Amino acid sequence: MKLYRSNNPDYLYAMKIRDEFVYFGDPWALNMNNSNDRRKRVYLPNKDDRLKLRAEYESLVDESRYSSFNKKETFERYLLYNKDNLKASINDYTKRFGAYIKICKDKL
Repeated sequence: MKLYRSNNPDYLYAMKIRDEFVYFGDPWALNMNNSNDRRKRVYLPNKDDRLKLRAEYESLVDESRYSSFNKKETFERYLLYNKDNLKASINDYTKRFGAYIKICKDKL
């Protein structure tokens, strides 16, 4: 699987699985990755606030929607709201599902 920055303005990322693309992530939403980055204007310095953000997201999405490792909801949950940065989230995703994700630097 390959992870790209999305060229679609409605989504943050695109995951290429075989020949199909799965678009996910709201570019205007606050998530764990951008709330932990000091360079961004949406930085939340308090870790408790970031954990509340994660809990709020988890309360909004039904657990049954995480049924498959290659669905939009699963990517959002485990890549955007799981760990404090994208690299750590990808490592956790690989351990959890056994699926390797390659980050591609260029936009789709």
